[in-house]
This record gives sequence, C-alpha cells and structure tokens, in this order.
Amino acid sequence: MQLNEIIQLVRNPAGKEFTKEEAERDPAGFLVAVHGGLKNLHMSLISEMMVFEFTKAKFLEDSKAKPMDNDHKKAVAIIDDIQRASRRANDAIAWVMLGFDRNSIKRLCYRNPRGNLKDQNPGSAIRTLNELNSDPYKLAIWTDATTSVNVGDILLSDLKKRRISCIELKEGKINRIVHELLDSGTEQDLSSFLSVYGDKGRIQLGRVVRQRKKYLQTLSILKENRGIDPITEEEIRIASLSTKDEHYFPELDALINEARKTGSSMTVVDDCLWLCAFVPTGRNRAEGKGIIEDFSKKVLSSEGDSLAEWLSSFSPHGNSSLYPVFNLKQGLNIPESMPIYLYGISEENIHDIIMDKILVLSFLSWPKYASLFRNRGFGFAWSSKKEGRREISRSRLRRGYIVGEQIPVISKERSSGWIGPGTIIRIIHDCVTPLCVVQQFLEGQQVLTSAPSAH
Repeated sequence: MQLNEIIQLVRNPAGKEFTKEEAERDPAGFLVAVHGGLKNLHMSLISEMMVFEFTKAKFLEDSKAKPMDNDHKKAVAIIDDIQRASRRANDAIAWVMLGFDRNSIKRLCYRNPRGNLKDQNPGSAIRTLNELNSDPYKLAIWTDATTSVNVGDILLSDLKKRRISCIELKEGKINRIVHELLDSGTEQDLSSFLSVYGDKGRIQLGRVVRQRKKYLQTLSILKENRGIDPITEEEIRIASLSTKDEHYFPELDALINEARKTGSSMTVVDDCLWLCAFVPTGRNRAEGKGIIEDFSKKVLSSEGDSLAEWLSSFSPHGNSSLYPVFNLKQGLNIPESMPIYLYGISEENIHDIIMDKILVLSFLSWPKYASLFRNRGFGFAWSSKKEGRREISRSRLRRGYIVGEQIPVISKERSSGWIGPGTIIRIIHDCVTPLCVVQQFLEGQQVLTSAPSAH
C-alpha cells in the first residue's frame, strides 16, 4: 500500500460514500462501514509488514557472507521506517477503537519491545482475526502488529455489546493446560503439572501468571480510575477532567503550508512553545544538524536574556534534555503518543512529515512555561541536582522529566510533585497546547486529594 492510501483509510475508513449527514442518519451503518475499512487496512498492513520482515531478514542473512553496500544499508533503514509507520497506523486503529482516550492507551501500553511478526504465532493470530472480523459488528486487531497495545494478543471492539476486550490466544499444549490450571485447577493438578513438565512448565506458568496479573491490574485502573500500575507497581489515581484537550493543529498546518512557500517558517504557541517547519534539500545529517542549530539560535534571539540565562544555569548531562529541540517525526518511536495519522492537519502534510519532505521542530521555553503555572497561583521550581541524578538511575517509566540533572517541580501550599515525561509527550507529540496541559494539571489538583502528579 502507498502511504497516501494508508493515511486516507485511517482518516476516512468508512469511505467517501458516507457524508456527514448520512452518518448522522444511519450511525449504526456508518460504524459498521468504519469497522470494515479498518479491518481491511489492518490485514493489508500485517501482510506487508511480514513481506518487509522477510526482505530485511534476507539482506541480513546475505550480509554474513558479504558485507552490505551502502544501497542495501539504505534499503534496510527504509524498511525500518516503513515498519514503524505501519505499526503506528495500527496504533491509530487502536486509538479509534478506544474512543481516542489517551488514558486507556497509556494503560494498555507497557512499552514492550516488538519482535518480528513471524515469531509471534501469526497463523493462530490471523485465523482468530478472520473469525472475529467475519462479524460486521466486531473489529479485532493483532496487538503484536502495534506498538501501543501490550495487553493480550487480540484487541476486540464489539459494537453490539459496546465493549472493548483483550483476548489471550491459548495456542500450544502446555499453554492451554496452564490456562485451564489457572481457571479451575487444584493444588493436586498443579503438582501433577509440574512433575510432568518440569522447568519448561514452571517457566510457562510464571509467564501466564504475570500476564494475568498485569491484565487484572490494567482492567482495575480502567474501570475504577485507580489501582496498582502494572509497570511501576505503584498505586495511582486518575482524575476525570472536564477540561478537554485543545490542540494547536491549525497553527501547525498553517506553519507547514507557509514553509512550502518560503522554505522555512516559525511560530510560537502560548508564548512558550516554539515551532519551526523546514523544507530540507536532502537527507544528510549535516543539514539536519544545521537546521536544528539555526532554529535554536532564532529561538534564543526571540526569547531574549531569560532563556539564555536559564540555559547557562544548567550543566549538561548525557541523559538530560538540556537543549530541548524535538523532531515531530520522533513520535513514530513513542508508543503512547497520538499517532501522526490522527493529527488535525492535511493529509499532504502528514505524508510529507513521515517521508522527511518536511521537518517540524519544537522548542519548549521552560521559563515561559513556568510562568503559565505561576500566573495561576502555583509554584514552579527545580529539584536539586542530587535529586535529579538519583532520578536518572530509575527506569524511564518511573522517573520525572530531567533537564540538566534537575526535575521541574510544581507546588501548591503543602503539596508538590514532579512533571513527568508524559506531560512533554502530550505537548510535543499529541500537540496539546501548553496552556491546556497546565489547566488540566490544575484541575487535576483540585480533583485529587493526593500529592500532584503530572505524569
């Protein structure tokens, strides 16, 4: 499939035959048509992903006898880009199934590394998909073909029951026995199982027990908005907010369109998030580095002394984000971020960002971002470097957002909390305005009685 086709199917899976008026007149028929389009897209993506896997494996196998030349290395890099884009298209289907609820996506995303589809029991998965998707009121996708869904093997949406469920495939003799054992087995059955299957059975039993534990923890959080996070093993609470996401898609679209005419364009959102769009002349690192340096200089020039003084107050660290220039396309590598296919910008602009025909950079001015909190009665400060270094040693999924060995801290009266990476992802890659993120944070503080958390 061409990228343009994928973008069109993600954004209009029901097809052009459904106008807005027709969809409102026949919502059930419209949703069935949406399901049909997404099913076809998902199966096509799986098929192409497996072909590209085979092609890459052939290149790598051949390279053992003869090192790859530059053309073959470029081909492998292009295949990796295509696979990332394909997985994110499947992520977009998952977002549609989950009603664009980022909280649900975040709960289902463990950031597990993905292997080749050929190693994930494709025969069983595809048979199950075909069986479930034969029902026009159901939509099933293979989670191994996504980056963002790590719970179960199949994610299923049932229109009639209005329910989302995660299905674990029970393939293999030992696997089936383990599930039966956990469902209705006795202690005697367990002893017999371990005596027959030994270490292999014990390992499989442990794997399934861990999967079920994570699944139950995830379901609890989705239903109750509180529980034990299956990744961090920490208790969390989720505030239900009335402040809805406000995106800067119109500004982003206009920025890119202007860059097409002039070669580059720059704007600022909420006086703190700088955006710049460039039309690269090639795909070499030197040009990309020069574009980033030029953008940084323009931001520093526009911001004046406050940003320069802030930057100079930090010491660089290998794991910090001291010079916070972000590439929008890097969202392809962030499982919990909104897939670019769902951005409220033109299909042409989505296509050109993915294909590196347009480079979109962003730069968050922390001094100006801090003002959004301070102007609303909250304190904004930075942790000590000792605290920051201690946080660096923690898992990326557990730690605060680190800038120059320090962490931004929000406080109100006696409570305080660190800003987490999720906040930055929402601003940079979900394209939620910084002001909206701050307003949601403040509302969350009022809803929750526990210490603040911006993760």
